[in-house]
Amino acid sequence: MLRPSLFRLLPALTVALLATTAPARAEGQITEAAVQAFYKASVDAYRLPFPDYMKAADEMTAENFQSVANVSVSMAGQKPVQQTERMNKQQSLDSSAKSYATMKTATVNYKITAITIAPDGKSANVSDTVDLRGMSMQVAPGQTAVMDGMGACNDVVALSPQGKLQIAKSNCNMRMIVTPKL
Repeated sequence: MLRPSLFRLLPALTVALLATTAPARAEGQITEAAVQAFYKASVDAYRLPFPDYMKAADEMTAENFQSVANVSVSMAGQKPVQQTERMNKQQSLDSSAKSYATMKTATVNYKITAITIAPDGKSANVSDTVDLRGMSMQVAPGQTAVMDGMGACNDVVALSPQGKLQIAKSNCNMRMIVTPKL
């Protein structure tokens, strides 16, 4: 049986994937290059030591952050389980902390499919796809599994009062496949 804790990992992926030691700074307005850099740097976040990773995740996440993740998780021999998970900043950071070790084993590929910058240059809508492979996780005492997945997200990034690019909202649809290790 899939444990509900699997779902706690998934909404945090958006914030976790955006964590980096060098948050993008914009000079008063967001540019496509700043958005690209913000997302590109996120792929290397799990190479950071844990305290640095968590500090960066906190700095890159807006105080009013909200995420919604619609997740379908499949495991051989079971019906897919679907769940919607909603998180604020603190919940997402807590989940990111719990998923840190799991994500260190993953290969992450993403592609930004659209960037629409607001007329005032203070926010942008970003559409992207993500492909996650090889997340190793404990699913029960003494039992591990590998989780692979794919999905699409529509995010809002915005400038903080200090001029740093931060993620403010994330709405994702994810499909995850869990394969127990024997």
